[in-house]
Amino acid sequence: MHKLVSIPLLVLLVGCVSAEKRFEQAQQAEAEGRWAQAADLYIDALRKDAELPGARERLSTVGARALADKLELAERLERNRQYAQAVNEYGGAANLVDRAAAVRVALELPADFVARKEAAIARATDQALENADALLADRRYEQAIARYRDAKNRYVLDDAQTARWNEGLLKALLGSADQLRLQGQYRPAYDRVLEALAFRDTEEARRLRDTIVEEGTVTVAVLPVWRADDTAATLPPGLLAETNDHLEEGLTAETPLFLRVVDAVDTRKKVRALGFDRMAIRDRQAAVVGEQLGAQYVVVPWIARASIGVGKEGTKVAVPTTDGGTAEIETFQRRDLVAFYRFRVVRVLDGQTAVTQDDVRIKAGTKVKSAIYGGDMTKLLLTQEQHRWFDGKRLAELDRKMTREVAHALAESLAASIRELDLAP
Repeated sequence: MHKLVSIPLLVLLVGCVSAEKRFEQAQQAEAEGRWAQAADLYIDALRKDAELPGARERLSTVGARALADKLELAERLERNRQYAQAVNEYGGAANLVDRAAAVRVALELPADFVARKEAAIARATDQALENADALLADRRYEQAIARYRDAKNRYVLDDAQTARWNEGLLKALLGSADQLRLQGQYRPAYDRVLEALAFRDTEEARRLRDTIVEEGTVTVAVLPVWRADDTAATLPPGLLAETNDHLEEGLTAETPLFLRVVDAVDTRKKVRALGFDRMAIRDRQAAVVGEQLGAQYVVVPWIARASIGVGKEGTKVAVPTTDGGTAEIETFQRRDLVAFYRFRVVRVLDGQTAVTQDDVRIKAGTKVKSAIYGGDMTKLLLTQEQHRWFDGKRLAELDRKMTREVAHALAESLAASIRELDLAP
């Protein structure tokens, strides 16, 4: 009959087997002269079984040899000026002593260990700063920034080293920003100079920031909104004029970094002076406008489609007629104005399109009862309410209101899209 082993006993047995296995692995490593690995395995075995026979004695022996190896290697690395690696070995030695102490085995470090470790750290810190300084002198600013930051993260700097680090990092940040500026990478340059200003606000950094912004700013002229040729019949009256009025106001709002918009009034005057105000402007003509306004790019916007509609299919309503019969009129529940605009951005230098914007839909609408009838309206016997359905003045006012709403929304959308243009290098 099989006997059941309780769970606590099973866990205990598994733990003992694991400790024994670690002990065997430690003995193998010790036999092969791998002192540090053997010490780690003895420590692991004692963690699993604090009373494991022979483990504590063996750890004391191999731990001492592992410490001697680490300290010898640290000295050799220091002689070869590999101070960072030497610091790692000193740290490994101290860590081994701490881990052995945790399983009640005392390993002895040399009396001058702390002094040797601190001296190595000081040399490693100086060397890290020397390496960063050398990269700075060689104008390898990005690498220098990385080295300075690594030195600060890795070591505790004294006052003199901190002053040296502060000066070096600031120079590297400003050097990187200026280097990026000279390469025409204005946005990365601006980000770098902001880092420098956050690190230390200096006059030099502010001047460089202003230079980057001035050199990297792109001037854009926005032409008045025009219409596609096939929209003339459906374009609501006043939509173009309303849109352009609102657009001129919207473009005077604060523009984002690296974008300057030519005054809309000046642009409109130049378009008129060149005789381009009664046509859909082509890329070459847009480039001429931009050149005369001192712009690098020209935005050419137009309304691609626009119309006022009465929504879905109407409802038939029978009304009496003067001859005693009936006629059907078609009624609708709402009225909508839908417009689609597009724009393209023309590069003045070569008169080529640099950016295109597909259709953007703008809509306004209202619930209103209206009706249509294809026959003789004088023969219809309409109620007072039904007369309102055919009230042209009322519908025209509603159309004007929707036109103003769409024009305002269209201008806002277009201005926002222009502000979001990323034309700077």
